Amino acid sequence: MAYAFLNNFIPYLAILPFIYAQLSFTTMQMSTITVLGNVLITLLEIPTGSVADRYGRKASTLMGIAFIAAGILFVLLSSKTFAVMLSWMVFQAIGVTLISGADRALLFDTLKEHAQENQYQMICGRFMGLARVSGFLATAVAGVLFKAYGFNVLLIIALAAKAGAFLCILCVTSESSRPRAEKPSYRSVVRLSLTHITRNRVLAYGIALYAILGATGIAWEYRSLIFSTKMTNDPSIVAGLTSITTVIYALALYGSGWVRPILQRDRYRLSFLLVPLAILAATLLPRFLGLAALLVYVFLGGALLPFNDALLNAALKQDELRATVLSTASLVRSTVYSLVVLMFGRLGKYGVATAMAVTSGVLFLICGILLSVGRTTDTGVAPSEAESR
Repeated sequence: MAYAFLNNFIPYLAILPFIYAQLSFTTMQMSTITVLGNVLITLLEIPTGSVADRYGRKASTLMGIAFIAAGILFVLLSSKTFAVMLSWMVFQAIGVTLISGADRALLFDTLKEHAQENQYQMICGRFMGLARVSGFLATAVAGVLFKAYGFNVLLIIALAAKAGAFLCILCVTSESSRPRAEKPSYRSVVRLSLTHITRNRVLAYGIALYAILGATGIAWEYRSLIFSTKMTNDPSIVAGLTSITTVIYALALYGSGWVRPILQRDRYRLSFLLVPLAILAATLLPRFLGLAALLVYVFLGGALLPFNDALLNAALKQDELRATVLSTASLVRSTVYSLVVLMFGRLGKYGVATAMAVTSGVLFLICGILLSVGRTTDTGVAPSEAESR
């Protein structure tokens, strides 16, 4: 939990698009940076996932934190040009993929060793919720510090937090985080993981749903721009509104385990479809109505994410492949997200609101198709059957 707090104490993250705008980056340049990071993540997810399964989830997480910290230090000591920000994404992508799947697998392993894996959704929700509380506290001070001292102060704070997160993971003593005496080859880990996914329709469907839910995160990433277009360009107000959404998201994550019966009953009809629909309302409705719709989107996303994560872990039957399979899910998610961000960037010349409205409309259509297909698979139970379970 301490790791979740420190690793996510990143003051600049929530307002990064706003910072890019202050650096005079165009919408296309912003999208290019994001897409580059996601392309690298797509290429590295499975190889780094196999690193975690072969050498230990703890070692992989430590390496990931170190790469991210190195990237922050690089930007801190450099001029804030477009080329520097692109280079930063290389460090960021490597670090994210080394952590992606590894820290969640480490959490699940630790729970399983204490016979508490059935509590994963609730504890993972609290884990994610605490991370968002950390993000809220970081964002709450980000606008004031950025306005008074500039970008470098935010980078220094983030670097110190990463050092603390590194020390926290060093203290983890889970047996599952230690390397095995006999390590399978990279090729066998990747082959077995992909075979496991393709032969498990519940897992494959969960990954597809995970990807679409992740793609709706474009509104989360660019919410500071939505606030600035609907309200004001003042950094303190934009950061304050952004931090409020972080609190709501954290509460939704924390309470995800309590709303599980509702999600079980409605997930194939309403719950997931409401996410892109709320984004569409947030971009089309004026001022406060749009902001209210954005808050609905934030709450829904927070409630659904741990549920979907638990769905993936429950469908995954081979513990030795857990990090690689979860990394594969992240790969699919980042690929879909890259395509969505690229589309958003192309539409940016028509304005942020128009670009977001078209993007959310497309996601609503894809999500509807996916949910319809899901009802014909082993996961597509009718609401009455879900209730009886």
